[in-house]
Amino acid sequence: MVARLGGDEFAIILWNLTLSDAEARVRAIEDFVDLMTITRKGVNIGTGVSAGVVMLDGGDVPERALERADAQMYQRKLERRRQQAEAVRISRQRRGSRVAASEARKS
Repeated sequence: MVARLGGDEFAIILWNLTLSDAEARVRAIEDFVDLMTITRKGVNIGTGVSAGVVMLDGGDVPERALERADAQMYQRKLERRRQQAEAVRISRQRRGSRVAASEARKS
């Protein structure tokens, strides 16, 4: 079940899954959305999503479950930003190595 909570926030309820299965499904959604682009007025806009995954227990009330999911989502968002920054750093490093190699060949 999917429900819009407001703005750009949604809740997805999955059932009959282990925590690791739920995390795998959510990561697949993140990967899918990351590959999407939207073109508006000739400009390509990348998309992204970060999700928090929590297991519900018998004593959960909706507010508490959403608080936990929200905390997990912000943690995941930070993790994804670190991963993206590392990928950019490595890409720039490789590009710099190629430029240096090209300059060395010219000499």
